[in-house]
Amino acid sequence: MQDYALHHSEVKQAPQEARRAQPRRPPWTTDHRRVPEHRAANRHLDLEQRPAGTNTAEFTMIQVMLHGVWLNSVVARVWRNTGGRINRKIFHYEIGGEW
Repeated sequence: MQDYALHHSEVKQAPQEARRAQPRRPPWTTDHRRVPEHRAANRHLDLEQRPAGTNTAEFTMIQVMLHGVWLNSVVARVWRNTGGRINRKIFHYEIGGEW
């Protein structure tokens, strides 16, 4: 520490009356965050207890909605390998800087 030019200021104690005048705060609570305790993933779920829709139409809508991006990529790949080889201008949109 002698290699550094450190300057330590003196800590002045506040008068006793000033310290007594400050009100004491209660400890902060953290229950307002409502973060649940960690639970390990249950790998043995019974899918019969969690139906994905009450009928076939709801089940189909949920599956299409949840798998939409995957479905879009499959359709694009099928088009690229079939009709896209014949005519590359169908379903082709130019991006900025390509024209």
